[in-house]
Amino acid sequence: MDKAALKSNVTNTNQWTRILYMLLFGIILYFVIMVLGLVVVVQAILALATGNPNTDIRNFSVELVKYLRQTAEFLTYNSEVKPY
Repeated sequence: MDKAALKSNVTNTNQWTRILYMLLFGIILYFVIMVLGLVVVVQAILALATGNPNTDIRNFSVELVKYLRQTAEFLTYNSEVKPY
């Protein structure tokens, strides 16, 4: 890669905008993982108490996992779609 191409890449505002989004979604991902941990604990406690997993929590966790996947794909440049 020559210096002109490197300079062009470094000064590309689209790249910097994506990096800012990546930082934001990385922080959000950290909190979502904490929520996932809480969901796991609550679901385990409820399953022990009732003998069955809670359907509402299971449905919530399905959507949470979809969001985790979308975020991971965006952060690893496997998707250009922002995980709103």
